[in-house]
Amino acid sequence: MRVRELLRREKDMGRTDLVAIMAFVLRTTRERIYMEPEREVTEDALERIDQHLSERKQGKPLSYITRAKEFFSEEFFVDERVLIPRPETELLVEEALRIMAQRPGHKSSLRILDMGTGSGIIGITLAKCGAATATCVDISLDALLVARCNAARLGVQDRIGYIRSDLFAGIKAEARFDIIAANLPYVSLSEWHELTTDVKYEPGCALLGGPLGTEVYERFVANLPDHLSEDGSVLCELGGTGQIEAVGDLMKRRGLHVHSRKDLAGKDRILIGSWKSLS
Repeated sequence: MRVRELLRREKDMGRTDLVAIMAFVLRTTRERIYMEPEREVTEDALERIDQHLSERKQGKPLSYITRAKEFFSEEFFVDERVLIPRPETELLVEEALRIMAQRPGHKSSLRILDMGTGSGIIGITLAKCGAATATCVDISLDALLVARCNAARLGVQDRIGYIRSDLFAGIKAEARFDIIAANLPYVSLSEWHELTTDVKYEPGCALLGGPLGTEVYERFVANLPDHLSEDGSVLCELGGTGQIEAVGDLMKRRGLHVHSRKDLAGKDRILIGSWKSLS
């Protein structure tokens, strides 16, 4: 079978997903799939393509099939051990980079803590953009192995540390960080039951934040002041105005000044805290 015949055959699969799966199996680019319509697809390759197409039709996310997801213009390795990077998290990174840019003379000495690192996208991206060190923390050893793989792929392995820990439990008492970024579970129990099939393929422990969705963040904020440097900032990804206000109030009670940023859909998404006024 040729590429053009396979493209014609699949009527019930979105063209983007189909081409991505074909490119993955044939070890080529998506552009070349269209440029080489007469390319022969071997029986072995066709069998693998059909298997992946079946998985996709059953709801398996495309990124888990191709083992890749772009984030901040870099390709990260992902599999079922970690969440798939989302555009909303790019907003958190943009805000962190904005804070880093305000301290140009100290950029190369900035210490980053990426709490709930998953595939490592936040800490690794900030290290690649000039931060001195990034410590990736996750309760999942499997997630840390994926993060380590990505640090090596992006060439920043020498500036990344890894700690397996339930939030701050495994962090040394004296450790302080200039930027603490947290993308912790924030899906509430009611929201969990409404998630689509493809999202439920992802690790539930990295999504479900408790009955209200803020329970993990409540524990995070309880120990946050002990590890945020005097000039430090904390950035948290959350799921809307209610959560932003609830977690923001907890931060205020501990002496932090807070403000928030909306995502492209106009939803309150990123909560930012600092010891100094952010106005």
